[in-house]
Amino acid sequence: MSAGTTTGARTNWAYIWEDDDAFAQEPGEPTDDDFKPFGDREQISEPDASNSSEALYRPGSRVPARYLEGEFDGSWGVDFIYTNPYWMAYVLGEPDVEDNGESSTLTFEDDSESPPRSAQLLEETHYDDGTVTHTVYIGAVVDDPDVNVSVTDPVEVSLSGAYSKEILFEDVSNSPYSELTDQPDTNFCALHFGEANLFLDIDEDGSAERQGEVQDVTFNFNTTVDMEYELGTRFATVPSFLALEPDVQYNRFVTSETKDDERK
Repeated sequence: MSAGTTTGARTNWAYIWEDDDAFAQEPGEPTDDDFKPFGDREQISEPDASNSSEALYRPGSRVPARYLEGEFDGSWGVDFIYTNPYWMAYVLGEPDVEDNGESSTLTFEDDSESPPRSAQLLEETHYDDGTVTHTVYIGAVVDDPDVNVSVTDPVEVSLSGAYSKEILFEDVSNSPYSELTDQPDTNFCALHFGEANLFLDIDEDGSAERQGEVQDVTFNFNTTVDMEYELGTRFATVPSFLALEPDVQYNRFVTSETKDDERK
């Protein structure tokens, strides 16, 4: 199908979680029906896919007789301003929630009982000729996210990762997610540097202390995800979440009691 050009202003992006222990579900299968945005000022890196094709030649010709498709390799990424913490389930699994009726506290921990989650990404594209399409990226996982904040700036998050398969619905009415017609609201205010603090358990005794005079922080989760394949399909069937080795780097300004410091 040929359609007109599109711009970011005519494209909606959102995600839903896949069910536990059900990686790479088909569109419409996940029980989660609450489409979520990543945050404010989302900047999407257009998903990229490779079929790892191998050219097959025959004697007497320099031109490939055909191409043999190999494993499907999909990648995606997004940068956004931090508004909600739910994206961290991509890395640390579901949080423990404490709700006192006025506010909620979400605690994320590296816990084997709540492994990192996979999602379905939905791209809804509106073309100039009136065509609306849905592309669903299934089995989407996050690899090596970063969180950054500096004085005068908002809190910024950068995610990148892989996905198992993509499915295009050229007629949005055939999509199981056809009810999504607008970009979901974040329902949270964007966070800026004035609302960000750095707490560190420097003595490793379980008591984290706020660090003063901090001007910028970069937190890297330092985690990697390998997509695993099996016989019978060229699409990844299992994500393998490797070591989680987070680090934090920060800088302080000089006072009479402190000096420039960068910890890692």
